[in-house]
Amino acid sequence: MTIFKFSALFTFCLTLTAPVFSASENALLAPENVSALEYEAARNPVDAALRLQAGFDGAAGLPKPGESVLPVFPDIRGREQSPVVLQELKADSGDFAPPAVSGGGTLVLIQIDGLSYNRLQEAISKGYAGNIAEMIKNKGFVASPYFCGVPTVTMSIQSQMFFNRKLPGNEWFSKTRNKEVTGAIVEEGLPSNAGLLHKGRAFLSELSGGAQKGANVRVWIDKDSEKYGGFWSKIREIGRSIPYLVRGMKFPGITFWKEWRQMKKDFAEKNYETETDKYAPVYISMLNNFAASVATEGLKKAIIEEAPSVYADFSGYDEKAHYYGYSSDQAFTELDRIDKNIGEIMETARKYGGRVFVFSDHGQTPSETFVGKFGKKPQDFLDELGKQTDSMYKNGDLVFSQVYSMGNIYLKNVSGHAGAAEIKKNHPGIIEKLVSHQGVGMAALRDSGGIILISKNGRAVISAAGYSSEGNDPLAPYLDARMSRDILAAQIKDYLELEESGDIVIFAPYENGKTIDYNIKYTLISEHGGIGGEQMHPFIIYDPRIAPVNPESFFDARGLNGIFKSLLK
Repeated sequence: MTIFKFSALFTFCLTLTAPVFSASENALLAPENVSALEYEAARNPVDAALRLQAGFDGAAGLPKPGESVLPVFPDIRGREQSPVVLQELKADSGDFAPPAVSGGGTLVLIQIDGLSYNRLQEAISKGYAGNIAEMIKNKGFVASPYFCGVPTVTMSIQSQMFFNRKLPGNEWFSKTRNKEVTGAIVEEGLPSNAGLLHKGRAFLSELSGGAQKGANVRVWIDKDSEKYGGFWSKIREIGRSIPYLVRGMKFPGITFWKEWRQMKKDFAEKNYETETDKYAPVYISMLNNFAASVATEGLKKAIIEEAPSVYADFSGYDEKAHYYGYSSDQAFTELDRIDKNIGEIMETARKYGGRVFVFSDHGQTPSETFVGKFGKKPQDFLDELGKQTDSMYKNGDLVFSQVYSMGNIYLKNVSGHAGAAEIKKNHPGIIEKLVSHQGVGMAALRDSGGIILISKNGRAVISAAGYSSEGNDPLAPYLDARMSRDILAAQIKDYLELEESGDIVIFAPYENGKTIDYNIKYTLISEHGGIGGEQMHPFIIYDPRIAPVNPESFFDARGLNGIFKSLLK
């Protein structure tokens, strides 16, 4: 969720009355996918042969082993697809004009928050996202899924993309600071030239990525609030945003008003009634109508002015999917609005030479809330277990930090990572009690022999020797046609190696296509954060003539950093 960072715009949005939204034309159906190298070979066999000679592996489309700083796993393209996967996308024959700039021009990074590869295909098959479909069918672009890694939340994925650094979540408990912190701390103390967006621009983003210009960037708003106070931070954000609205003559007051009123009515009918839910309609409407317009104009201006890079996270689909469902008309209609913005950006890039990538950070998986299903908050449940396993326990000695469909549990009074033996000593039986609950699918913890995974009827060890299990394999429910056991085990191990991931990490169950959401702020019916289902499978759309890419070989979102960084040299 990213909707609560843009309240500054509300002070003037009701005075702006000219609607700007028009529905996109019906999209073209997109046929089956091919690899980047296969596509290049078909279009330009000489260039493809030269690329192979220059050191690129024909199977992976990435540098040969030993040249990449990230793990490269076997290609999964040949696996049988899940029945829910629609017809694959592919570049069809058409007008393949060469890109305006192959080795230069602004690097344009357009993120569609929360849209999985499968839902992209479904949307196109239903006639949505016409500009994206045109890019794939007639403009030489290729669509592919990739692995975003664990956790499947925006701030961690942005940090990987911008700084090559993974975070435990959007928020987590820091033992060294003895408080909950946000992912914004990744930018603390960085040198001025750090980040993928150094000298570039950022819009609609949690992190700045090193950008010096832009608007609606959470870390800038938070810093302004600390320095100037809440009121003046809003005024400064208005100052950053208004020039872009004026530049594009976009004053979507009427569409904002209609969307707000409709969402307010819908939320009342659905009984979405947390304190945050009450304000969600107005903030989501502001985001979709004002902040998205600012971002669109900002990207176009950056391209024209030849900024080295520019990024925007269009999160309207993600927000609507959270509340209405990932295949709902509301979510896909919002995708259509984003697609219209992408069409404008693509036209500018065509004229001025921008190098465009369109991608998502994660997908979503249908869910129900832990609070709604079990009638208590996860922290209250954890305190109950603490008292059952430690006679001296005080509420809060165990800290629960949610990452939506996964959770970090910290032994507050134990410095550093508490391993399995120390957890058992302080709270005997707590792991068994945790995993016996219907709201917990699996627990992961550290041991001298590696990472231990424990579920209701099985356990496994991830070690230097590989993966071994006894009883029912704890990872089995989370695997699918794209996600193998080896890759998922490696991603979980990688997560537990983070300095501030929990002493115990719990993963929500994934059963019958649904998971559990541990957050208590929002009433969501589709979410992300952990593992299981489409939350693990975002997409990237790229022009293989710009860069040799095989996204399915990415271990996690740090693969994006490698590709994008190479294009800025």
